[in-house]
Amino acid sequence: MIKQLLKIESVKLLNYVNAKVIMALHLGFFALVLFMVSQVKITFPGFSSENLFRFPYIWNVTAWFASWFNLLLAILVMVITCNEYSFRTFRQSLIDGLSRNDLFVGKSAVIFTLALYAALLVVLLSVVLGVVYTHRFDFSDLFSNAWITGVYFVQAIGYMYLGLLIANMLRNPALSIVSFLVLRLIAEPVLRQFFPSAIRHFFPFKVITGLTPMPEVLTITSEMGHSVQSGQSALDLSEIGLVSTPIPLYITLLLAIGYIVLFAALSWYIIRKRDF
Repeated sequence: MIKQLLKIESVKLLNYVNAKVIMALHLGFFALVLFMVSQVKITFPGFSSENLFRFPYIWNVTAWFASWFNLLLAILVMVITCNEYSFRTFRQSLIDGLSRNDLFVGKSAVIFTLALYAALLVVLLSVVLGVVYTHRFDFSDLFSNAWITGVYFVQAIGYMYLGLLIANMLRNPALSIVSFLVLRLIAEPVLRQFFPSAIRHFFPFKVITGLTPMPEVLTITSEMGHSVQSGQSALDLSEIGLVSTPIPLYITLLLAIGYIVLFAALSWYIIRKRDF
């Protein structure tokens, strides 16, 4: 049944010009930005920016850059969901024999497929850039940090399920996109300031974006030449106070999955109760 629902959703996507444009923008901007940054070479004794694009660091760097473009994936989900309301295709699907659960499962299948596409893109670009910039490596180096791709996969799903929730609530594409941006860039950051610093890490966007934190640029580019007795780099961003120490990744991952379940459950409830 899921295969049939995914086929129905793919037909809608392939025949929707705006969806193709958004996907092209996602692929084009992500690849272009990553390529342009990789061409910036800053090298002097004990420091090389090329280290960012060598194994095993490239996995973290690529996933971080990929997280910038999750917004486009969320916008795509919001647009196609709002179109279901605008063109009454949700109602037509119910008339044709699909259940409300099928409607939710169909959109979920799209979300997981898009997240898989984005994760595979991270893998492809990481391997290509890693091979180009790493002078010598073995198989263990190639995939030593590849697990971060799975974490990014969860992050992409989180963005899109929140987009699905907002779209189901507002049913207007422009209003949904603006609301998503306001929530991401203004509302939550301002709201976090009213809470103790220990609590701020647990807000939805803070948790989801925290899955792929900014790589320790100073540590990587320093060619591991600056170290302290503990073995940690003296140029670690958190050590010198430029970046706050995040909560452990496994806790962030569990919280993100919890938020995803919440977003999905609320979307499912709205679809179950909505008068199409």
